[in-house]
Amino acid sequence: MEDLTIKFSQRKIKKNYRSITGHFPSIKNNTSLSFESKLEKAHFLALEFDNEVISYQEQPQIEIFFNGKNQIYSADCYIKRVKNSSKKDSIVEVKYTNELEKKKEYFEKRFESAKIS
Repeated sequence: MEDLTIKFSQRKIKKNYRSITGHFPSIKNNTSLSFESKLEKAHFLALEFDNEVISYQEQPQIEIFFNGKNQIYSADCYIKRVKNSSKKDSIVEVKYTNELEKKKEYFEKRFESAKIS
């Protein structure tokens, strides 16, 4: 039986002074992953202890059809789960509530485009 692992191109996280950036040593992925907030780091830690998660990838880039043209959208994480999981493999955004409220329309339009694409 073959393992059909999806691998996305990734946006590189650059060090900046606006938010906390760093590297997270992932045992599940056997590599170090980049994060750009304390919330993303905490999310990665939770995924390490989730028995239904096989692997996860930071900053997956997906092509979406938005405003009449194809565009690249960088999400925060792609999660690959075991076959018998109650949840599906997923692409997720890891955001603070106030950021989601502030950019609600921005995210809603892109999420809808990603579902359709």
